[in-house]
Amino acid sequence: MFGSKRRDLRTWILFTLNSGPKNGAEIMDSIEKQMMGVWRPSPGSMYPMLENMVNEGLIKKLENGKYEPLEENNWLRAGLFGHHGSSPRNFSEAVSDIEGIVTYMEELRSNGSKQSEDFSERLKEVSKRLDKLSQ
Repeated sequence: MFGSKRRDLRTWILFTLNSGPKNGAEIMDSIEKQMMGVWRPSPGSMYPMLENMVNEGLIKKLENGKYEPLEENNWLRAGLFGHHGSSPRNFSEAVSDIEGIVTYMEELRSNGSKQSEDFSERLKEVSKRLDKLSQ
C-alpha cells in the first residue's frame, strides 16, 4: 500500500499539521482517521519522529505542547530523507521509542484519560524493570 511507514510518517505529520497545530496524540488520531483505521502510528514511532523533525527545522513545538510546520512546503521534502526502520535497531532507538510512549501516555492523562489508573500495577512493574536497566 505504501513504503516505509516511518518515512511516510514524516509526510503524514506535515500533511496533518497543515490544518493547524496539534499535539502528538492528536496527530496520531488524525492520521488514523485519514487512513480509515488501516494504520495508526505508534507512540514509539511518533514522538521520536516529532523530535527529529523539530531538530531538522521541519516543525516547531509550541509552548502548549502542540506542533506546527515551519514552512508551507516542508511536507514535500519530508519523505525524501531521514527515514528509519519501523523497529528499533539499537539501544538508543529503543530508549527513544520508550520516551515517545511515555510522552504519549502523559498527553493522554493530561487530556483527562483515567486509563493509567487501570494499569497502575503494570506500569509499576515496567518502571522497576527500567530501573534495573539504568543501574
